[in-house]
Amino acid sequence: MKMDGSCKSSLPPRAIFVVHRFFDDSSGLPERTNEATGSYAKQCLAVAAECGVSAIDLWGKMQQFPGWQKGYLRDGLHLTANGNKVVFEEVIGRLREEKISLETLPADLPLLSEINPNDPLKSFEN
Repeated sequence: MKMDGSCKSSLPPRAIFVVHRFFDDSSGLPERTNEATGSYAKQCLAVAAECGVSAIDLWGKMQQFPGWQKGYLRDGLHLTANGNKVVFEEVIGRLREEKISLETLPADLPLLSEINPNDPLKSFEN
């Protein structure tokens, strides 16, 4: 959403992941709670709906599984292998729903195989 509250853009659609970290700490800071993270996630989903773009509720998805804090997050922020699997499955599922093929999805950056290890910056000039 733009500063003026509008959602219009002349840019092609992009996939944007907005992540607000979950912390399980005893600092007492209000932004470091699962409740605050859930509120943030709901606000992100509301903005996506207002702008007419697809969004994935990863926070809500993870809440469905007992022990998700340790099963999906290593340290309260970084995903475990199982956490990455959930994200992958949700993203792939949404791409299929939106009829977006991974094979035809344009890449904004060069593929790793296209980067010259002797002059990596040259690969980003086009």
